Amino acid sequence: MALFNCPECNKVISDKAKLCVGCGAPVIIMTSKIIGTPIKIFNLEFTEYDFPSQMSWFYAKEACESLGHGWRLPTKNELDYFYNIYGIKGYSYNLYWSSSEGANDVAYYYDFAYGSMNSTSKNFTFYVRAVRDF
Repeated sequence: MALFNCPECNKVISDKAKLCVGCGAPVIIMTSKIIGTPIKIFNLEFTEYDFPSQMSWFYAKEACESLGHGWRLPTKNELDYFYNIYGIKGYSYNLYWSSSEGANDVAYYYDFAYGSMNSTSKNFTFYVRAVRDF
C-alpha cells in the first residue's frame, strides 16, 4: 500500500482507496493527473507529472506500481538517459528516486538541478516520476 497526498485537497490517502476521504475525489482521477500524456523516448514512457508529494523509496516504488499497466520506478540509468536526451523539461530542479539499490538500506537518486546521481538512505523523501516500457 502506498500513501500519497490527494491533488485536490492534499489529505494523505492510500492508493487502495476508491475515493479520497477528505474531498471524495476518485483515486482513478488522481492516477490520470500523474500519468497525463506520457513522455515517450524510444522504448520508454515517463509520466507527465510527478506524484503530488515527496515520499520514501519504499512508498515511491509502491506508488509507481499502483498506477498499473507496467508503471514502475525508473532505474538510475533511465533517469540519466531522460535528463541527457530530454533535458529538464517537465521535471523540477529537485531530487528524484530511482529503483536502483546500493548496499544495505541505500538507493540511488537523481539530481535534476545538476544532472548527477548519488545514493542515500531509502528513508529520505524525494520526488517521484514513474516509467514503463512500451
